[in-house]
Amino acid sequence: MKLKLILYLFLIFCFLPTLVSCENSSSPEPDIVTDNASVEGIIIFDKKSGKKILIQDTNFNYDDMELPLNTLLDKYYNKVLFLSFKDESLLEHIQTGQKVKVWYSEILESNPPTYKVNKLEVSEN
Repeated sequence: MKLKLILYLFLIFCFLPTLVSCENSSSPEPDIVTDNASVEGIIIFDKKSGKKILIQDTNFNYDDMELPLNTLLDKYYNKVLFLSFKDESLLEHIQTGQKVKVWYSEILESNPPTYKVNKLEVSEN
């Protein structure tokens, strides 16, 4: 009888932390930005994936623009952002490799983070 009680208690204490840690498994809410937040960097249009990437590295090597996306992510770790546009017409006069300033309203949790862009303009080099 004591052995069964000990076994039940052991099982309860082993699985209880697992059950408690799974209580809120919903997807996280995006970070809403309330002021006019902006970032600057080099914009790259990845032809293969169709992603728009902003690299915030002042020592960016322009020869790297032709690298595959995974190589760029590894080389410029923590300096890469994905860009999501509410209005794709903002990109009409933008070319890959240009230095741009981007204003955003939300940051979606991903790796790298995805910034929802409201405004975009070419910066001075």
